[in-house]
Amino acid sequence: MNHSSKKQIQSLRKKIDGLDNKLINILEKRITTANKIILIKQKQNIKIENKKRESQVINCLKKTKKVNSKLIEKIYKVIFQHMKSGKN
Repeated sequence: MNHSSKKQIQSLRKKIDGLDNKLINILEKRITTANKIILIKQKQNIKIENKKRESQVINCLKKTKKVNSKLIEKIYKVIFQHMKSGKN
């Protein structure tokens, strides 16, 4: 690998690192917001799990984003399961 390629890879990796940090920040905001919904539901004795809402979120994202739909589904199922586990 030549010097130019190494510099290019290094630059792209730095960009990915920045994007990863942004993803984590957004995920933290999502978790905080979801926790507020959970608290409201708990106070009102409303079931926390809402499969219909989960499907709506996933289906909406699958239609509007240029990311592989299977990947979107896997990521969001993990997020939803984590939130329902109460280990936030």
